[in-house]
Amino acid sequence: RTSDPVEVRIDLDEKPPKIRVDRPRKGKTVVGNRLDVELRVHDDEQVAWVEIWVGNLRLGPRLEAVREVDRQYDIKRVGRGERVLRIVAADTSGNETTVEVPFVKK
Repeated sequence: RTSDPVEVRIDLDEKPPKIRVDRPRKGKTVVGNRLDVELRVHDDEQVAWVEIWVGNLRLGPRLEAVREVDRQYDIKRVGRGERVLRIVAADTSGNETTVEVPFVKK
């Protein structure tokens, strides 16, 4: 005896999250050792984590399952000059995206 066929449907999430950075603005001059970061992350499924970097220095811990960040980070270990803020976000399917925002530290 045979059973009726069963249809199995698997939806693959191949779309990475989208990141919108509100602060800092591209090219902003930062005076002192505090960097204000405000951003939003959107994904069609679920955001797994967000990391915020300047060069090889991660600013704070990996943020798990967040969609919004509005924080002030200590950047006293970041040298003066032209720098790049890098935000990396991943969804629960492992898709990643990166956004870079150049700024100047004085």
